[in-house]
Amino acid sequence: MDIISAPLGKGPACGGAIVAADQVVIDYLINKARSFIFTTAPSPVMAAVSIAALELIVSEPQRRTDLKKNTEYLSKEFAKIGLNVLPGATHIIPVILGSVEKAVTTSKKLLENGYFCSAIRPPTVPAGTERLRISVQCEHTQKHLAGLCAVLKNIF
Repeated sequence: MDIISAPLGKGPACGGAIVAADQVVIDYLINKARSFIFTTAPSPVMAAVSIAALELIVSEPQRRTDLKKNTEYLSKEFAKIGLNVLPGATHIIPVILGSVEKAVTTSKKLLENGYFCSAIRPPTVPAGTERLRISVQCEHTQKHLAGLCAVLKNIF
């Protein structure tokens, strides 16, 4: 590959993104990429956090394995409940609810039961695709995940 880009906001829970490439490509991007030219550089603290997060990802591969297992478990359990989940291999599972009221109400009920799941609604997503954003983490235990499923099953 000539260029590798990766977001740092989701998986590593930092901010921004990285680009890895040959020096000539990096120099070109620095001088020609408008979105880069007009952005603010990360603070030294954010740069250090990003480096530490990437080092953690490399040095502790079990975290990625656990995250994948947790994501697959929830996706299967959500299907059993009959939830409309967008397909994909990501640790952010979108559960489509189809109305602002349903998304907001479900989010509130989940919070009352100890689960923070954001209601995503227009203009962030198109009308009719309102959803919950379920963010899975490698640190979630089976008890956490099963509890979330039990609450959702009671709601639906």
